[in-house]
Amino acid sequence: GELENMASPMADIAPALVLGVEYRENSASIRPDSVLGPDVRGFNQSLPIEGSFDVYEFFTEVDVPLITNKPGIESLNFTGAFRMSDYSTIGNAQTYAAGLGWEPVEDLRFRTQYNRAVRAPNVSDLFAPATNGFPGAQDPCSSGLGSFDSGVISANCVATGVPAAAVGTPFQSNAQIEALFGGNSNVSEEVADTFTVGAVWQPNFINGLTLQVDYYQIEIEDAIATPSLQNLLDECYRQDIQPSCDFFNGARNPSTGEMANPFMPELFSSNLAVFEAEGVDVRVDYMWDAEQMGLSSDLGSFGVNYYSTFTIGNGYQTSEV
Repeated sequence: GELENMASPMADIAPALVLGVEYRENSASIRPDSVLGPDVRGFNQSLPIEGSFDVYEFFTEVDVPLITNKPGIESLNFTGAFRMSDYSTIGNAQTYAAGLGWEPVEDLRFRTQYNRAVRAPNVSDLFAPATNGFPGAQDPCSSGLGSFDSGVISANCVATGVPAAAVGTPFQSNAQIEALFGGNSNVSEEVADTFTVGAVWQPNFINGLTLQVDYYQIEIEDAIATPSLQNLLDECYRQDIQPSCDFFNGARNPSTGEMANPFMPELFSSNLAVFEAEGVDVRVDYMWDAEQMGLSSDLGSFGVNYYSTFTIGNGYQTSEV
């Protein structure tokens, strides 16, 4: 509702406040038939997935006009939002946003906003059963497939279960390495920080035309993904990144060093990456009535739209090191 007694002395419009609570229950059930499940011939049968979680939320949003109808400031207003969530899986999570909008004249508006967002793990991220897969990969500890070289950190090979005498020998000659894939009940939420600044122009001398340009910068931390076996192998044995080596503890045959059933790396859902994106969005909309073309008004209106993104940077990092 409107907070009439809290209006800015320089604004003609009262602030608006929204408060609310919400409860949601998310559930999913995937039940493959016998053709995809137990009766499949060969490898990689589909297994059923079933799980659920709920969340209680409190949220508030505010729109505060700071200045209106002044020279050089048709309007200046602040917007804010806050949401507190309590998940049955990951616990508490908070999101919030703050922004400013400024109209120096009626047909031009500048805007900027900062936003903290989260994505809680879904049912598949959490509860997908362990299944066998065969990703293509080259083991740096083995000379099989020509993957061993002097840059390999042999001590890490030994520390994760390769016999010292086997390091550099062709014990892992298969181009596909068996691994386990599935959900992870310990995975936590993704966290994103977004900053945008832009402008909207609706020139009063061209009726129906709207031009929008926005710069954006986005960073997602603890992104949920399935680890890449080859990335983990390279990070552990070529770059000495110890968290990546943890995936291979117990995943090697203690007699040969080979990764093969029942000694397999577990590539379950994990918070393992940072994604970054930076760029500029451009949008152009032009609308006109059929009558402007000498046509019947029964034909309504026409429109032309243009959308484009110009990427400045786009990358990811799979390790904190």
